[in-house]
Amino acid sequence: MSDKYLDDDEMAMLAGLFREQCSSPEATLAITMDAALHALLTQACSLELRVDLHDTVLHFPVQAGVLPADADGARLTTPQILSDGHHPRAWRLPSPQGLTLTYRNGKTVAADIQDLSVNGMRLLSRRCLFTNKQKRQVLLKLDQKQKIPLDIELVRQHKGNQFWLTSVSYHLAMTERLALSEFVFKGFMDKWVKQRSRPDGAASE
Repeated sequence: MSDKYLDDDEMAMLAGLFREQCSSPEATLAITMDAALHALLTQACSLELRVDLHDTVLHFPVQAGVLPADADGARLTTPQILSDGHHPRAWRLPSPQGLTLTYRNGKTVAADIQDLSVNGMRLLSRRCLFTNKQKRQVLLKLDQKQKIPLDIELVRQHKGNQFWLTSVSYHLAMTERLALSEFVFKGFMDKWVKQRSRPDGAASE
């Protein structure tokens, strides 16, 4: 079985880094470097570990300076995963589970989320979601405590025989982007683990 984006060995590598039994979604990296390089990196506003896998690029944000001063270490956080190319696009998690989408007034958005990424989603609804307005303010609820405010902007919408399919985009601040990235990445890992646990080892289309 191979994922749409990565092959089996690459997915196994990521599952090992971010396995479910970990008490934290972060893995610790041991870093050995020249003293001059260390002094330079401590002044950097951000660090990342970049992994190139064929036409897919994984950007792992690295949190430095979170360990004691005498420890050469950093924390590797959930990767930002992009399909490389002229117009890089974030991975889209199909049929995300456990999400609630509401308007700012608390009314539920009458639509199902078909797929989700850190910069956009597709919605399936019986009615047109955008008429005169091209932007709408909504809240995406990841769990009981975590809500992400989104200013969704219409990209395109299409009416089928019974349903409307609407694509929207949004821009997130770093904290919200990391939270949503972790949700999407965990969804990929959960899906992969379930497929691997099947007796026949076959993947669904």
